[in-house]
Amino acid sequence: MRLALPLCVPMRASLLTGRNAIANGVLGNDQWLRPDREAAGVQTWPQRLVAAGYATAAIGKMHFYPWDISEGSSARVIAEDKRHIRIQDDYYHYLQRHGHAKRHGSEHDGYFEHKGAIASKIPAEHQVDVWVADEASRFIEGYRDDRPFALMVAFPGPHDPYDPPPELAGLFDPAAMPPSIPATADSAAFGESFIAAYLRPWNGVDYTAFTEARSGRSAPITRRWWRRLTRGSGASWPRWSARAARRTRSSSSRRTTAISWATTT
Repeated sequence: MRLALPLCVPMRASLLTGRNAIANGVLGNDQWLRPDREAAGVQTWPQRLVAAGYATAAIGKMHFYPWDISEGSSARVIAEDKRHIRIQDDYYHYLQRHGHAKRHGSEHDGYFEHKGAIASKIPAEHQVDVWVADEASRFIEGYRDDRPFALMVAFPGPHDPYDPPPELAGLFDPAAMPPSIPATADSAAFGESFIAAYLRPWNGVDYTAFTEARSGRSAPITRRWWRRLTRGSGASWPRWSARAARRTRSSSSRRTTAISWATTT
């Protein structure tokens, strides 16, 4: 699907309505669909599927405004943006039950020095993407309705802060990463506003000096830092991923329409 405006919230509005940002009116991350949109003939695909006899569910990060509305889904299990640490969504309560909490990136060592790259204080088995995958598997496994269903699953993980748990942080060598995408006329035009936006308290990281040369100089320091954080830990992520996959495969015979995306903006 080609999108007129590849930003997080406009993209989601386009996916929900089948209309690009110009047509649905959502042009930035601080906007959402107009409240009288149904009177104007604009419906979301969950609304249309419910009217056609489907059950629908949305699991993970939807980035709706307000964050807990349904937008046509029969059920929601919510894990909002990783930076929305004050939102008491379903993932918040899950962490509370297991003795953990959402934390701002700045509460982790190296957050500012490494431009938002940190080792999360949340163990691998309680990471938000593991939780979203398990909740999606649980929904499919436990579904008993005679109606077909459509399940929308969205993982918050690709978004900053870039925060693998210590068990996984040492799996990648910064020196082996490909070079940055070259600058363009568009990136030069929007660079200053981007840097200013990311200096605000929600992020607080200064990307002014984020250059290829700086990355090359800091790579040895970064590697030592990762090794220090991950010393003595094991990479056990595949165990949880395999579990979710097995549960999903065991329920694949049910009539299902599954839609999944990962957020990157």
